[in-house]
Amino acid sequence: MHTLVLLVGGNLHNDLRKFNILNSLLNKNVGNIIKQSQFYHSEAWGYHSQNSFINTALILLTNLEAEQALNRCLQIEQEMGRELHLTGEYADRIIDIDIIFYDDVIVNQNNLQIPHAKMDKRNFVLTPLNEICPDYIHPRLQLSVMDLYRNCPDKSIVEPVNLL
Repeated sequence: MHTLVLLVGGNLHNDLRKFNILNSLLNKNVGNIIKQSQFYHSEAWGYHSQNSFINTALILLTNLEAEQALNRCLQIEQEMGRELHLTGEYADRIIDIDIIFYDDVIVNQNNLQIPHAKMDKRNFVLTPLNEICPDYIHPRLQLSVMDLYRNCPDKSIVEPVNLL
């Protein structure tokens, strides 16, 4: 079994039903969710949008290899209605599933970078990760999630939100 850490969220149609569907699809197609952070509200990062983001971090146990997990996550995004923008620019999205960690593996491929390349510079990633895995060691930086969170250069506001 492998430990897979994901950040999931979006800034369109943010309700509990969407995240329940997502969790069901992840459990069925990727692995068993063993831990989940609370939901966090933040403004768009890297571009301007009228729509705020809701994110949550998940820890899953999976039998899949990293690239297989990525392909399953991309399929789930499509199934849930994500439209891909070929320009590579940030845009509003119904769902986004990012692989943050996969065991303590480092992957550098065109379509997959583990640990996630910008996770240590994004408060909206580190806040929910710090809740569920503060002692997890970033395999490249050799720092804990808690240390990354404390030293994050991004000071944008990330607040817990209740979707009930």
